[in-house]
Amino acid sequence: YNEPRYGYADGRAGYFDPDALDFDGRMIELWRQWMQDAINAVREHDSSSIILVPGLHWTGSRDWSGAGWWGPSLDGVQRSGNTKLAMLTDPASLIVYDVHQYMDGRFTGERVGCSGFDTSDFGGQGA
Repeated sequence: YNEPRYGYADGRAGYFDPDALDFDGRMIELWRQWMQDAINAVREHDSSSIILVPGLHWTGSRDWSGAGWWGPSLDGVQRSGNTKLAMLTDPASLIVYDVHQYMDGRFTGERVGCSGFDTSDFGGQGA
């Protein structure tokens, strides 16, 4: 999956809903389990390839750690986003977390330009 989204019900129905705030941590825990299973399966056959691990919520840099608006509490941090994915293990130590950032004012890639470099549409500093 790349940027898994839509159709989340119990984690078995397919993609996840990017707008779900996941305050109880069910979505990110299911995603972590799926990613760990995928890592283990790859390592059964390949010990030297890099494994890219995307996060939930479009795996954007701004929202990776929850940006204060989504995800469960983790070690006393509210809205911790994809932080739980740091628990993944790889015997080859070749995990790369896949993040990127769009530079429009909403950080979504839906608008032309790079206005988000200086200021965001949400107020305050840009990226």
